[in-house]
Amino acid sequence: VLFDVDGTLIDSVGQIVRGIQVTFEEFGQPVPSDADVKAKVGIPLRVQLPQYENVTQDPSLLEAMATRAIEHFQAFARSE
Repeated sequence: VLFDVDGTLIDSVGQIVRGIQVTFEEFGQPVPSDADVKAKVGIPLRVQLPQYENVTQDPSLLEAMATRAIEHFQAFARSE
């Protein structure tokens, strides 16, 4: 099994951007711009999420957001 979550082998950046943005929207957090998400691609998700401006710093909510973002990444990868 090969994972390419940083877009090195295939162009998965669009799926990452959508996954992060949809997750933030679902959790009622300020939705980051495409540029903000792209600037953080490659940073581990659980490190990346608290770095966004005005996002919650609640560890349990951030963990739930990380889990949900991964679900979105997987769903988007299957649909394309």
